[in-house]
Amino acid sequence: MQKNSHIKSQVPSNSRNSINYSIENFRAIAILFVIFSHLNLSTLGNWKLLGLFILGDATTFFVFISGFLFYHLSSENFNFRSYLSKKIKFVAAPYFFLSIITISTGLYIGQNNAFGLKPTAYVAWSLWAGGPINGPMWFIPMIWCFFLTAPILINIAKSKFLPAALVISLVFSLFSSRPLLNTNPILSSLHFLGFYMMGMYFAKGSNLCKQLENSDAKKVYPFMALIALTFIAYINQAHINTRGFISGAFNPNFMQIGKFFMLIIIYWATTRYLHKKNDSLSYIADISFGLFFLHWLWKIVANKAITYLSINRPALILLTEVTIMIVGSIFCVEIARKFMKKRSRYVIGC
Repeated sequence: MQKNSHIKSQVPSNSRNSINYSIENFRAIAILFVIFSHLNLSTLGNWKLLGLFILGDATTFFVFISGFLFYHLSSENFNFRSYLSKKIKFVAAPYFFLSIITISTGLYIGQNNAFGLKPTAYVAWSLWAGGPINGPMWFIPMIWCFFLTAPILINIAKSKFLPAALVISLVFSLFSSRPLLNTNPILSSLHFLGFYMMGMYFAKGSNLCKQLENSDAKKVYPFMALIALTFIAYINQAHINTRGFISGAFNPNFMQIGKFFMLIIIYWATTRYLHKKNDSLSYIADISFGLFFLHWLWKIVANKAITYLSINRPALILLTEVTIMIVGSIFCVEIARKFMKKRSRYVIGC
């Protein structure tokens, strides 16, 4: 068998819709990063900054994977109407369904009054911003900015301008910040555009990507060193007040720069060592959208349980959060699938 022959077999050439197991496994890793990023990291004490640096902005991985899968599945025979139809059914539908629950809860507890909004304005703002109760939902309006500009993005990806567009957008992603409280999906999409473009670039299979996939561990060591150096820079910047999109523009975002190097390492590791079907990771990847939609609601339950049980040991707090968030979300996913079958995708996204 030829050296690194596994790289050649990971995406069968006879079908663009064939499963890329390295990316599927990466998606499972990405959703775990997202869930862990929402833990109460203050319990880590002196390790808090390291935890924030490693887990913060894990959305970056999801955006990269979205761009990769978009090009991988849509670069041939792209039909915008069919593409949007699927996104409406499998992304917008569960978003609106769960938003009914969270927005109704917000109105019930009077959250609109805290924001100084009338009920109708609160509903409109919640749908635009992603829902104030279920924090991670901001991702959906943001990713829709990419869905709606899909024809432009696919044309750029197929053109000779992709490398230039990637460099420009990626530099901006690394030297900008998300809008405060993630309340503006357009600005959020501009911030993450570089990683979406990066996903498309990797899916296209450039020589640079092939060299990375075929690299041995020694060639990845420099990226590990860069992560360490970026972390040192992040510590020195940690005292700066949280930046928004405007104030953070053209300033180095060391957490995001660290994610860039981490992304490269994880991509290399999955293409080299996780290029085959892994039952556990495949299951997590398959329900990743459901975990995304539901884990924050179970985090609220976990916080209530921690308070009620007076849990005060840091390790037990983290263990309680992780257990309730993951087990509770999986339980809801399986219940929905059992009773709704394939229609569960319209409700919880998987």
